[in-house]
Amino acid sequence: MAKYKIEWSDESRLDLIDILEFYISRNKSALYSKKLNAKINKSIKLITKNPF
Repeated sequence: MAKYKIEWSDESRLDLIDILEFYISRNKSALYSKKLNAKINKSIKLITKNPF
């Protein structure tokens, strides 16, 4: 089975950084942003393994 790759556009990468930075400033901690980023990466890995 072929493994797919997710390609992020420059704009989407910047949007993700903005979102993570927003939660860092809002919560005065990076903990939630780290958890959110981990969940996003986990979801991306699942999508690449099972895109359908």
